[in-house]
Amino acid sequence: ATLQLSVGSELLRVIKSRATATLYKFDPQELSNMMWALATMVITPGARLETEIKLRSTLLVQHFEAQGIANIMWAFVIMRVNPGASFAIAASERSMRVMRDMNHQNVANLLWAIAALSWEGHLWSPQVWDGLAKRGLELELQRDFSIPELCQLHQVFLSCDMVPAIKEGLPASVIRLREKIGTCALDIFRTNPTKPSDLQAKVAAALRAEFPAVTFGEETVEHATGYSIDITFEGSVEGGETEEKWAIEVDGPHHFLDGGSAPNGSTILKRRQLVHMGYKLVSIPYWEWIEIRAVPETLREYLRRKLGA
Repeated sequence: ATLQLSVGSELLRVIKSRATATLYKFDPQELSNMMWALATMVITPGARLETEIKLRSTLLVQHFEAQGIANIMWAFVIMRVNPGASFAIAASERSMRVMRDMNHQNVANLLWAIAALSWEGHLWSPQVWDGLAKRGLELELQRDFSIPELCQLHQVFLSCDMVPAIKEGLPASVIRLREKIGTCALDIFRTNPTKPSDLQAKVAAALRAEFPAVTFGEETVEHATGYSIDITFEGSVEGGETEEKWAIEVDGPHHFLDGGSAPNGSTILKRRQLVHMGYKLVSIPYWEWIEIRAVPETLREYLRRKLGA
């Protein structure tokens, strides 16, 4: 995972099988390291290993260090694994105990994770939010947060505005942290470089060919959230009076777990935040495009169906 190398399916199967058989021996560091590696490579553990991970995590949660608790929570969200209420309660309590040991990355990872979970109704206590924000303020005095950390924190601040359950009980410390670094985080998020894929260019070209009267934008930076949207347009592809805003996301393999069809936690969070901003969101996954691109009539029908034409 650190070297960003792909793992063959057979090797991955053997690793998962061995991990499942020996997970009862894993200590907290080994467990969090494995979870971090799986999430970094956007790989799901599979049903058997996931069950063992949940059991072992709940058993060891009171022994995790600061980095371990932050990494495993981040990994659960990326892999869309629900560890259960017992683990969440214990992890919240453990976070408070190791708060003073958290570094910049730990604070950003854990805040991002609990903000993402809040969209699904899994709410962590205001005390944890307060502790993390206060720790973030202390750390910010030592050095600035890094670019990836600021991008994470910007998504956290967006969630604070968008999720009523967070917004209603938001501690003053979170507001102070946002006042301190929020503008910088938004600027960094807006200007964080993105590289359009070949797939995106092909989809955009096909859309323009099918709907020549529509003005499509590419890599449009949404002003309020700072998100870069692959393809945008306003109105209706059929004409008519409408003020709808459309966001078309051309999703390659890295948006999905195991390169399959289930979107990972980061992709889900972006979708939710764009929909909250009033966009009609359309996802064009890479595997659908592969299936229909070779047949012109099928491609036309696909595009028109996606855009409600």
